[in-house]
Amino acid sequence: MFAKMCDFESVSNTLSMSDGMPVEVMRHGDFVLYAFALEGEKDWHSHAIDEFYFVYKGHLTIYTKEEKIELVEGQGAFIAKDIVHRGVARERVVVFFIPI
Repeated sequence: MFAKMCDFESVSNTLSMSDGMPVEVMRHGDFVLYAFALEGEKDWHSHAIDEFYFVYKGHLTIYTKEEKIELVEGQGAFIAKDIVHRGVARERVVVFFIPI
């Protein structure tokens, strides 16, 4: 298969959990798209790979040790590997992300 479609709204509606645990949305070869819903605060953590986050619905604040990144619907941010960070959402946010 050369092309795949993702219905972001349907995925958003199925993310009933708000604990920030990611679910796999689609996979194509080495490419994997994940999504999570969050309401509250994630613990400080880092990843061994780079990631790109896209806010589909809501507002997400990403804190690193050096900066604060405010993201609203339609905005995204790149988090480099090994950067310690955490996400905070005062209300439910839906985020899609891609490990790169």
